Amino acid sequence: MSLEQTMGFSSNTAQAPGGKSGAISQTDADFSATSDWSRHEASIRAKGSYYRSIAGDATELPSASVEGSLRLDLIDGWKGTATGGYSYETDTDTGTVAGKHVATGSLGISREAGIWQFALRGVAERSIYEDGLTSRKDQNNTYYGAVGRITYAANPALSPFVEVEAGIRRHDLTVDANGERRDSQVQALRGGIAFDQGEKLNGEISVGWQSERFEDKNLKDLGGLTFDSEVNWSPVRDTNVRLFASTKFDGSSTAGQNGSIVTTAGGEVNKAVNDRLELNAGISAEHSRFDDGTASETVYTASGGFRYWLNRYMALTGTVEREWLSSDDKAKEYEATSVRAGVRFKR
Repeated sequence: MSLEQTMGFSSNTAQAPGGKSGAISQTDADFSATSDWSRHEASIRAKGSYYRSIAGDATELPSASVEGSLRLDLIDGWKGTATGGYSYETDTDTGTVAGKHVATGSLGISREAGIWQFALRGVAERSIYEDGLTSRKDQNNTYYGAVGRITYAANPALSPFVEVEAGIRRHDLTVDANGERRDSQVQALRGGIAFDQGEKLNGEISVGWQSERFEDKNLKDLGGLTFDSEVNWSPVRDTNVRLFASTKFDGSSTAGQNGSIVTTAGGEVNKAVNDRLELNAGISAEHSRFDDGTASETVYTASGGFRYWLNRYMALTGTVEREWLSSDDKAKEYEATSVRAGVRFKR
């Protein structure tokens, strides 16, 4: 469990075009627990963040998530899994700060013995949107899907796999405020490699294609390449590197628009200089491509910081972060640089 409180200054407290400078505060909390049973495993992780401006533009950006999982070790390499989770995040593209609630759940079974390994799971995701300047209830929807995966594990250190997904998305309102039917069918095919060389190098890399076909014939199918990867690498002792990439499809409530494809990629580095001092740095980019030909945009983030541990439970922290948005529509562009310092507690 950890709790960190920092305060500082931002050149753009609203993280938006025309934002004002001012003092800011950020609180971050993280909790995780894993069972120590000889067989089976249960785990839970919860985290939250609360960013607010003390001066400048009045801004509050809370976020939170919790996820639990249960693994049952059956016979002959078979395993059953169940997961459940909830997340809340804020969205400033609504003309005001509005939230999005997402609840997820899955049930699966897999066989992880032998050269050929199999996994099948059913997933459900419920999304609820808070109103911004206008109502967003016509975006509320539930997704039901099934994911199948086949892995060739002749070499445990390097295992290629193929994954297939199919699902349906159903909206609370059959016809939205624009008179369009946004219920859809989703299909995806991914292929990649999973690798495990212990703490030195582990993770998986995959690339694929996903498409979403809408019931309304006036809405064009949304489709494109997907990237889903996470690599953990320790090149030297006390240095850890994490590389990641992911793709998601975002729906739209604007008449005639089918949505956007959002691809995120980046990396993080953590270095323990000695028993007390830790250094960290990160960089990421989130690119949104709108399928209707409107302006695409990319949000870049770069940061660096330190933690100096006074004892096992308490550290002084400092962070410098820069965020900027580049868009084909220049009116959307902004830059924000922040400097924060604070204290971190850990148990």
